[in-house]
This record gives sequence, structure tokens and C-alpha cells, in this order.
Amino acid sequence: MSTALKTTALRSTPHLHVVHRPDPLIAEASEMLETMGWSDIPAELKRSVAIDVIGYRDELLGLYSTRDPHVMARRRSVYWWVEAYRSGTCSLETALDALKMDIC
Repeated sequence: MSTALKTTALRSTPHLHVVHRPDPLIAEASEMLETMGWSDIPAELKRSVAIDVIGYRDELLGLYSTRDPHVMARRRSVYWWVEAYRSGTCSLETALDALKMDIC
């Protein structure tokens, strides 16, 4: 007859070090964010508007031009909400919720 023995194995937790990797999207948009005076906004807000800011940059560089009313409305919205956050008119959560894009 075999009997199982209860053992108390010591489980050690690994010592993990946090590695801070720069977000490539924010890195690409960082020069334009600095030019617009938005380098002081939190990383979450930078991440939320990075695609829009890269679009601003590309259009200023002459890579394309758009007069689409939806693109223009999004740009106005991005500018308004970032400035509202910076002035203290709204919280970070409110700005992030307002700038959240629903992708179908």
C-alpha cells in the first residue's frame, strides 16, 4: 500500500524588476506633442491622442491633405479635450472617456 505524504513545499516568489520601455506610438508623436505644448500631459492621454497628433504632423509635412468633416471634427475634439484637461476644466478620466474611439 502506498501512502501519500503531505509536503510543504516552499514557494518563493521571483524578484521581478520593472522594465520601462517607451511606448513606440508616444515616441513617434513626442516631437509634435512638445511642439503643441502637450508634453506635460499624462501618458494615458498621450496614448489616446497619439494617432491624431501623428496625423497632424503628417498633414503638416504634406504627406496628405484631408477636408473630411469627420476628421476635422475629431481634431477639434482632441484639441478641446486636451486643453480642457490642461486648464483643469475636466478630469483625466472625463477627457479619456470623451476621446475614446469606438471601433466597430
